[in-house]
Amino acid sequence: MAERYISAPTFQKGQWIDLPAVVAQLRAACVAAIGQWYWVEDWTNPWNWTIHRLTTGPTTTTPVLFFPEKNVFELAFGNASTDWREYDPPQSSELLNDLYRVLNVLRVRESPVSVPVYSTGYGHGRTSSDLESEHKASCAEALTATDARAWQYNGGSIGHLTSVQDGITDRHWWKAKQSVIPSRWWSENHGRLVKLAYVFPNLTRYTSWSDDPMTPSTYGSTLRSLSFDVRCGTGPDPVYWEDAVGFGTSQGTVTVPPGRGHIQAALRVAPQTRYLFRILCVPIKPTASGSNLCSIVGTWNGKAGAAEYVAFGRNNWPFLIEPDYVKLST
Repeated sequence: MAERYISAPTFQKGQWIDLPAVVAQLRAACVAAIGQWYWVEDWTNPWNWTIHRLTTGPTTTTPVLFFPEKNVFELAFGNASTDWREYDPPQSSELLNDLYRVLNVLRVRESPVSVPVYSTGYGHGRTSSDLESEHKASCAEALTATDARAWQYNGGSIGHLTSVQDGITDRHWWKAKQSVIPSRWWSENHGRLVKLAYVFPNLTRYTSWSDDPMTPSTYGSTLRSLSFDVRCGTGPDPVYWEDAVGFGTSQGTVTVPPGRGHIQAALRVAPQTRYLFRILCVPIKPTASGSNLCSIVGTWNGKAGAAEYVAFGRNNWPFLIEPDYVKLST
């Protein structure tokens, strides 16, 4: 119970105990802690997963505080049980075995961090066509010129922006740029080694375009897939692009399909540390010319512009960790 941060009474060798009374104390301590625990029924990838918050109440199929709820006794004892089981005689060792069975399903918990687990900023990691490629005669030329620019980096990148614009009305010079949006998640030090961790960013994706800076933009779907390398490690935030792409260890690739709107993602990493760790998503360098933005801009005259935006954003979902618990046998 102690390794699961649950307070329990202590005993001395040879001490006589009233087993039913002690079991009642242990049960009450478990019940008081259940709301901090979760059950990962399935995690296939960031877009396909099933996670439940554990409860002593009824199992639900609709979310309660972001997640459906699963009765902890159903999970520990089987679907026919929704409460502690009683035995005759009450001194049966099965009383203690049932405590072990409940503890054994308490494996994923909400991280008790006291600092924000997410931060973001704008304006870093920008590559731009700047003066040379601003003065291009067409949308396609500006995007292609941007492809050749060196990427820069400052902070944990978690998003991507490509844009193109006809900058001067009477000359029709085009310019383009790509940006990454810095963001990161982190965890405080933990008493036990953290085997797995889950964060739940809200992904936003869209394209926008306008042929007049004084009128609202039109919004539509992105026209390509974008991929991000999910990385996890310890130490300070990377400062340069070369540091970001080699930060920690790769946890796999997240591919964002074309489309529009929000998707609730679940990123899973394996920190394998008891100390503070960071989670980064690094864009796998998409080209500006591959954005297909020119098909949106068309042959407009005037100050036309279009942008592709994909970013993982802030929300209030919990940050979950699975310490490296030893599986109990009963």
